[in-house]
Amino acid sequence: MTRTVRLPESAHDRASQLAKIKGRSMTAVVADAIERAYQEAFWESAARQVADTRRSDPESWASYRAESAEWAPGDQDPGDDWAVPESARPGE
Repeated sequence: MTRTVRLPESAHDRASQLAKIKGRSMTAVVADAIERAYQEAFWESAARQVADTRRSDPESWASYRAESAEWAPGDQDPGDDWAVPESARPGE
């Protein structure tokens, strides 16, 4: 199923240029951009939730880290970049 989306002329022009550069259809280029934006928003939300837990409930965070170390020895503390794939990080 397809839907129609109205775009500003400048966005349409950029999508058209990008499609030519990549050798893909405008539909594929726009669909990929939306998927990347969705994934980025998802992982940013997950990272915020983890950061909130670390801040608001350090005891639970420590318990989680201790448990995860048991089933995934050698994993490093994720720090501020918890589970955010590089491709979903803003500006990358």
